[in-house]
Parts: sequence; C-alpha cells; structure tokens
Amino acid sequence: MLPFEIITSHIPKDTDAWSRFREKHIGLTYPVPDQFADVCTEQQAERWWLDIWWVNYSVDVDNKIKAKELALKLHYLMEAADVAGATKVINELYAMRCPMAFERTPRQDWDYMLNQMPQDLGGSRFKEPLRDIFGNRYSGKILEAMCGFNSFFRDSECVEVVATDYSKPGLELYDFPNRRRILFDLDLISSSEDRLPFANDSEYDVVSICFGYKYLKNPQMALSAFRRAIKPGGKIVFVEMLGAGYTNLTLREFDSYKCAAALESAGFARVGINEDPCFNGLASPFGSDGFFMVEGS
Repeated sequence: MLPFEIITSHIPKDTDAWSRFREKHIGLTYPVPDQFADVCTEQQAERWWLDIWWVNYSVDVDNKIKAKELALKLHYLMEAADVAGATKVINELYAMRCPMAFERTPRQDWDYMLNQMPQDLGGSRFKEPLRDIFGNRYSGKILEAMCGFNSFFRDSECVEVVATDYSKPGLELYDFPNRRRILFDLDLISSSEDRLPFANDSEYDVVSICFGYKYLKNPQMALSAFRRAIKPGGKIVFVEMLGAGYTNLTLREFDSYKCAAALESAGFARVGINEDPCFNGLASPFGSDGFFMVEGS
C-alpha cells in the first residue's frame, strides 16, 4: 500500500501532538466523496506520512476545489498502485498548504476566500446593471481601484481600463486579464502629499471604486492621491451599499454624506450623491436597503 490514507480522527489535544498532526495533514472540505467512505483507524494513520483529513481543523489548503480534485486523482492512482504518480500528486497537495483561518490576518483571509469563490458572492447580481450605467456615463482612461476580481467596465473603444488592487489572487482572477493590472496597496498612502507610484499627475479621466470605501484605511489620503492622478474636469466615483460587506475587513460603515464631505476636502469641487442609481430596485446581495453612487469632479 502507498504511504497515504484518508482519516477522520479527532485532533490531538497536546501541543506537540498537534504540531506533528499538522505536519502530515491537509484539510479539505465536505462533502466527502463516495470513494473515501471507508475510514481507517488513527493507529493505522500513524504509520503513514501523509493523510487527507476531511474535517476543517487541520492544515488548510489555498484552493479547496483543486485540492478535492487532486485527492480524487490520488485515490485512483493508489488503486492502480502508481507510486510515481501518487507521489507527484502528494507533492502538489503539500505545495497548496496554507495557514488556517484563525492564523490568517483579515487580508490573508480575503486572498484565501478569493481562491475558493468562482465568482463574487453578490457581484453577479448587479454587475451587468452597473456596467450599463458606467458604459453610458464614463469614457477615456479609467483607473478601476480596489477592483478585486470584478470589473464594472466592459471592453469598449471608448475606454482604456487599468485595474489595481492589493490582492494578487484578486488580480489573477480579474474579469479582463488582457488589461493592465497593478498590484498596489492603497493603505501605503500615509500622507495627503503622497502620490500613486504608478500614475502620473492628471493621467486618468475617471477613477472608480466599487464597494471598497468601507475597507480603506486612510480614505482622505487616498482621495488626495486620486485627485492628483485625475485630469482637470475628470471624475471620481464611488458605488457603495449600506450594511455588511466583508465584515472582517470593514473599517467603517458607509455613509454617503461623509464620503461626499471627504471628496470635497480632497479638492473635488462638484460632488453629488445618487441613491439607487438606476438599479431599478435591485436588492443588495447582503440584505441592505440600497445602493449609493457618490461622484466628484
């Protein structure tokens, strides 16, 4: 038999045993495939140097969907007694290990979550309506900031979109991979005199931030940097919703009037607030009461 088995044993209680357990286990997710219905004993597992453990309290993996596929592949390789093939898959699984949820920072958790989701939790429900609005309203060179993997701008001869986010997995999954994508953390802007290191002054016609305002560490300083990057007469637009978002990352509740005041303080002379901007009553995916578009120029 190959040095591999599926177990569903409990976690060892003492620290040393826990450390040893973590070294040889990889956590996947339910439901357990039929092929793994037979469970070995804990005593058997101790003889083997790798186990896939189907409960969520062991070493985690950075992509559960892919890890499940590999685990099934490994099962069939084991049945065929293909030692070389099984060893290769085991090494792939080891390379996917990552810290568990309680060990991850909120930002690491966001990166982890992006790898698990084939699409945004709620983005698909309002992405097309918002793309319609932006397509009719904005043109030119556009900086889509804090984009995650969603883009709210369709490809068009009227726009040139540059995407930026602090999350590498987000940019790798971004809707339009042929666009220029910039890995940059806006929280590095720590002064109202700071500039975006990748942008020239007066370079962009539009800066958009959709569903990201509540996550900015220094919104006033970031707005000042955006102001420098926007052409005279250009615009900045925030689209936000009331309520939750990703609560472990949220730094403030969204307030459209505070957002508008921050834009004015950053030097945007004409600021407007539009509640439910042509979403036709589309419900927020997080159960909040409405959407807001705050625009400055």
